[in-house]
Amino acid sequence: VEHRLAEVEEAGDANDLSEMQQRHNIEVSIRTLHEQGQAQCSTVEREMAAADAAVTSLKAQLADLRREANALVEESATAGEPVATMEKQLEELRRSNDLMAAQLHLHDSKNTLRRAADAAAAADAEMPPAAERSSRAAGTGDRQPPPFAADF
Repeated sequence: VEHRLAEVEEAGDANDLSEMQQRHNIEVSIRTLHEQGQAQCSTVEREMAAADAAVTSLKAQLADLRREANALVEESATAGEPVATMEKQLEELRRSNDLMAAQLHLHDSKNTLRRAADAAAAADAEMPPAAERSSRAAGTGDRQPPPFAADF
């Protein structure tokens, strides 16, 4: 009986070591995924900063175009040209510019959402299934009952 108990204890120690190794592997995987997620976030932040800079530049260009258009309207008014026609054209130009700015913002938002969804999908693809994580966390994963349990 003592010999059998020693065997059972050794088997239990081996199971504990195996379980500890599995937990360690899971922790390493989680840590790795976390680091990869942080790297992806950094990449997205850099890309977003570049996109923001581009949008800011385009907005500045739009403002310059508006100033130029206003200056042209004033010049043509002083030259005696029909101001109403020019004002109508200026208003159409402003609407077009506003639409372009809104489209740039929408495009930027869609890219942000797409990148975030891609990063989340990549992180989810590398995580073990939820049932496996919860069973391991509960300690019921691949655990086998001790060999002597049926003997008692």
